Amino acid sequence: MKRKVIKLLSLFLIISNFAVFAQSDDDSDKGAFEDRIKIGFSKFDNKASAVQKTYGGYNSIKFDLDAFTTMITTALVKTRRFEVVERQDLDKLLEEQGLTQAGIINSETGAISGKIRGVDFLMMGTVTKCGFTETPMQVGNYKQVKKVLELGIDFKVVNTSTGNIALSDFVEVNEESMSQISGGSYNTGSSSENYIANAMRKASLQAAFLVANAIVPLKIEAVQPAKKIVKLNYGHGFIEKDQYYTVYPNDEGGDSWEASFDEVGKIKISSVTPTYAIAKIIDGSTDEIIEGCSVIKVAPDEEKKLLDKEKLKENDSKTRRFGY
Repeated sequence: MKRKVIKLLSLFLIISNFAVFAQSDDDSDKGAFEDRIKIGFSKFDNKASAVQKTYGGYNSIKFDLDAFTTMITTALVKTRRFEVVERQDLDKLLEEQGLTQAGIINSETGAISGKIRGVDFLMMGTVTKCGFTETPMQVGNYKQVKKVLELGIDFKVVNTSTGNIALSDFVEVNEESMSQISGGSYNTGSSSENYIANAMRKASLQAAFLVANAIVPLKIEAVQPAKKIVKLNYGHGFIEKDQYYTVYPNDEGGDSWEASFDEVGKIKISSVTPTYAIAKIIDGSTDEIIEGCSVIKVAPDEEKKLLDKEKLKENDSKTRRFGY
């Protein structure tokens, strides 16, 4: 009987966390996402290539840029805030306005000559880094060599109304392609068949997040001080349960050196819906963590420290509970 009561209580608490912010979410989300921001892909180039030595010789690495833009499209559309204009539709829009993709963008500045109707932003990018690194390691009589693909992509997002660059950034990802162990008569190796696709997926998710955050910054939409929980304006696609985020008081979001001292707290994601996420305040005061605050995901090394700290607290709690 006690277990049933506990389960029902836990379920009630989970539901109540959603209910706190859900009172007109259908209406507010509809209003927020009805007029979705339209993004078109102008062009993506590949100015880097890699050659990998394999058991059968050499293999030239080629990236499917159409597949890469499709991955970014998927990530952006999942936010329910963006609509991606397909390449053929973009060409049609430009043709109707007497424009071409080759003539609308200044190759040096990235600025657009004139306004473009039917699309709010244009995104363009270039594969600027593509190569392999080898990491040898000697353990006794055995030698292990790992090969890692390094992929880098630079991109820009241009506002079609103003012609200004809304974002100029890059992403770099690593993906292991092969591992080989040898020594004496022993020689074995393993390789990943999907390392190119995996690297592209990682890069596309990072790029999509940077694009979305530059246009519609990740912010706190509402706060429940009594429960010490907040509601964020993004959901599935970019935010996952148990992630940690740093809270900043303004739009700078820690991008500048001065803003790095303005941190007002940290939050941990407790639940995620398609259109918003709920997080617990784990550090900071509700006097400073308020509606409109910017949030930035913590770096992996800092996230590990926070996880270790949380586990330590849990262990201390168990120790005290059982009187050890």
